[in-house]
Amino acid sequence: MKFTFSERPNNIFYGDICKINEKGCLIFGFGKSKAAQIASFDNMIAYDMACLTRDDEGTLYGHFETEIRAKGIEDPIKERIEIKYFLRMLDQEETIKLLAINPHLKKLDRLIEIPYENFIEVSQFNITFTAPADIPFKPVGLPEIERNPKKRIEHFIKLSKDSNVRAFVVPWRETVEDKAEMIKAAFSKQL
Repeated sequence: MKFTFSERPNNIFYGDICKINEKGCLIFGFGKSKAAQIASFDNMIAYDMACLTRDDEGTLYGHFETEIRAKGIEDPIKERIEIKYFLRMLDQEETIKLLAINPHLKKLDRLIEIPYENFIEVSQFNITFTAPADIPFKPVGLPEIERNPKKRIEHFIKLSKDSNVRAFVVPWRETVEDKAEMIKAAFSKQL
């Protein structure tokens, strides 16, 4: 079998992309896929392999892409959508910590907008995660992926900084359905 390699292997991050109320979202964190699927009414663009690109004006885009695809399969960049929001799903422990350091919030029953720098800080796992380097079947010519966490973070920042994307954390809920309802409610108010 013949393969085509991605031209953007270092632009692929461990996240999901979906459209909620026609707005593109990059989602990282705990319980991301199922909650995004419900909140977007199954308008999923990418599961676990979110490839980011930007245009000359600084607009951020995302699409599904893997490091390798079968020969003849078109470049998936043609399917990219504009990213308007970053969502970071918090786990239960992170939610408790957030409430402890922000007692004025009383309870966390809504999405909380955070500065871009804080989004980067709480999303480091998703930004720096890469598949193992020792895959059993590695085609000749497969490009090497940057595995240095600091360089992956720097590259994510280069792609996304100054792109006018708003960042939010999504507090923990007992069920993904409750989390999805919280997201839908926020988007219905036109963040």
